[in-house]
Parts: sequence; C-alpha cells; structure tokens
Amino acid sequence: MDYVPDTSVIIDGRFSAFLAKHHGSHVILAEALVAEIEHQANEGRSIGFAAIHQLKTLRDMHDQEKIFLDFYGKRPNEWQIERAKSGEIDEMIRQCAAENNAVLVTGDVVQKEIAEIKGISVKYIEPPEMKVRNIEEFFTPLTSSVHLKPDMAAVVKVGPPGSVKLEKLENSVTRDELENIASNLVTRGKFEDESFVELDMHGATVIQLRNMRIVITRPPFSDDLEITAVRPIAKLSIEDYSIDD
Repeated sequence: MDYVPDTSVIIDGRFSAFLAKHHGSHVILAEALVAEIEHQANEGRSIGFAAIHQLKTLRDMHDQEKIFLDFYGKRPNEWQIERAKSGEIDEMIRQCAAENNAVLVTGDVVQKEIAEIKGISVKYIEPPEMKVRNIEEFFTPLTSSVHLKPDMAAVVKVGPPGSVKLEKLENSVTRDELENIASNLVTRGKFEDESFVELDMHGATVIQLRNMRIVITRPPFSDDLEITAVRPIAKLSIEDYSIDD
C-alpha cells in the first residue's frame, strides 16, 4: 500500500507506530512536508525537532527494509510555508497523495474532511492513547526545580529555603521520553488554563505552565535537548524554620 503522511501524524509518532504494524508499505513524503518541518526546526521550534526525529525513524525503517521511502513534489515557496496555518502545505500534501493514487494519512479532522470531499483516499489516525510522562512526576512538595537531559538521571533541587540540596533521581530519561515530554509541555502551554508559550524560536522555548516556569533548549543554546522546570515550593509556616528564641 502507498501512503502519504501529513505533519499531524509525523510530529507525535503516530505514523511511525502505524508503520510498525504495516511492514512493506511504500511511504511517499511530500517535499512540502519536509520543507515545513525544516522551517520549524530552523526557527528553533520544539515541534520541528520532534518531527525531524520522527523522519529519522522513517529513514531507519527504510534502511532496515521494513518500508520503502520516497520523496515527491516540489518544495513550497516561502509564502506558502508562511501560510501553512491557512492550509497551503496541507493542499500540497493532498495533491501528492492524489497524483500518486496513494492513501493520505492524517490526524487532522479538517484535512480528512477536505480530502474526502476531493475524492482522495484517507486513513485517519486518532491521537495516541499512550501515557506521556508529565513534568510533575519529577516533583515532590519540596522540589523547587528539575533538570532533564537525554539518557541521564534527572537532577532536582529539594528542600526548604536555606536547606536546598541537589539530588539525582534513580532512573534516567531516554531521548524519546524527553522528546515526548518536550512536545507535551508545548501542547499543554498552548491549551491549559493559566498557561502560555512565551517564546518558541531559535533553539529556546519558554513556557509558563500554571505556577511552573519551563525552559526547553537545544543547540545552539545547549549541547543537546535539555528541559529545566522551576516552581515555588509549598509555603512553610514559621514553625517550619529553625529560629532561636
């Protein structure tokens, strides 16, 4: 079967998970999709790096002869990339599927509906139900900050003011887990109450997630993907402090 994915199923790994159950598939990547992902990564946006990681997974599957990977079409113009949210790139991906008589794979309801209206075969993949680790899992009531790097144990600051200690948690965080945590944080920053994405460009993402301040960095700001989360610890009463009479 020939498949043409769009960005909605590339970013969060839905498409690679689908292909794991459909070995021998012919995957056609629209150059428009690659250009959009490249543009996002060049701007330092976390979503772009997550998508590149997934494209590498597809290349690995091709090299292992689990799928057959091809590229098709022309790169979009700059104005088309800038208008991606208006549907310009989605239209180019639909054209790729139509011209190759392939099945369009999407997780976007609007993309699915438009493709069906145009007579394009569509495979809709719902958002994965897999559990994504939340940054809160690394905190205790007395944890003021968490620092995460790939394949390393989390480093946390624990203790009340004046008695803060640096500690390492037992289990390391894999690169895939860290990518998922970063992607999840950006999504939560956009949609949760009292939260927003303050900055997402040039290798640095700053998120206010309720009472938590989060910084996600990548090269050139850091040597690798890193996540630092800081929040105020629980307020202590005067009895919690050692004060001489």
